[in-house]
Amino acid sequence: MGFSIELAENRDAPVIREVYDQAIQHANSVGMIDWPSPFPENTIKNFCISNELFVVRADDAEQGIVAAFRLTEEPNPRIWDDPIKALYIGKVAVGDQARGMNLFYGDVLPYVYKIATQSSIEEIRLDCLADNQRLRNFYTRHFEYMGDNKLMSQFGDELEVSKFSARINV
Repeated sequence: MGFSIELAENRDAPVIREVYDQAIQHANSVGMIDWPSPFPENTIKNFCISNELFVVRADDAEQGIVAAFRLTEEPNPRIWDDPIKALYIGKVAVGDQARGMNLFYGDVLPYVYKIATQSSIEEIRLDCLADNQRLRNFYTRHFEYMGDNKLMSQFGDELEVSKFSARINV
């Protein structure tokens, strides 16, 4: 099965939300709880409006959107506090029909590297909850661990976030 990546559109929001909800359900089943469930559709629409949300579509039209991710040049200042020009990958969600197909490293990451290179971006960055060892192990396959930050969640809970970075040769 082949895939293409493109900017998400507001009309895709219900399908994208379904992909996020599938990813959340899977994360909950393996003890990786990071996001609200159901995933807020207004968040998806806001990411679409700001041209920060991308979808992965299966070439098989019946499969449709199988994954989504956010890509922005705006760092979360509570996590990243340096001025380096970087692309930040976040809110990566893979739906049930594409789980285990190496979408992140096989399709998403090469796409992001291409954008970074074309835009003279110095680094690609991402983060996850520090206690999410499974995701940390996954990220360290291609990213350098950059340390942890403590911060307050939107709900007032203290969180520890692990940061990861990959340098781009521009």
